[in-house]
Amino acid sequence: MSDDRDDRLHTVPITEQIMARVQDAVDEVDPAGPKEPPRPPPEPDAPLEIEAIPERPPAPPLPPTEAELARGRSRRRRILVSAVVFLVGAAAFVGFTDIGRGLLPTHLQGQAKTLADDVERRAREATTDRFYTFTDDDGVVHIVDALDKVPPRYRSRAEETR
Repeated sequence: MSDDRDDRLHTVPITEQIMARVQDAVDEVDPAGPKEPPRPPPEPDAPLEIEAIPERPPAPPLPPTEAELARGRSRRRRILVSAVVFLVGAAAFVGFTDIGRGLLPTHLQGQAKTLADDVERRAREATTDRFYTFTDDDGVVHIVDALDKVPPRYRSRAEETR
């Protein structure tokens, strides 16, 4: 048995095979013949330069909402009340305690002592359970907390009750 075929292997680079098949397909579509050979790919253009985009100025802040304004007012009010309470407490400490009066200049210490004694006396009078009762001309009994609240014509009949 003799074979007419050549058992040697012929290798053809794959790119040549692909190009040959592409050319066959083109010839089938356009029988006028082969066109000019393909051009090499174009040279890449110079790299693009990107311009810096200018930054926008920050947007102006939004006006505060009514709730934010109310919170701000409430906070300021609390701070103010706290400051007043602190100052009243500090003034009471300075005026009504021996240690606080000792912090005052010597010419004010006597005045502070007199003022503190007067306030203390008035506070005691206001907090004692002292009442005055009197009966008017119609026989109605009245109870008051100060003698000056008894009408002058009934003061002689007023009785102090503790």
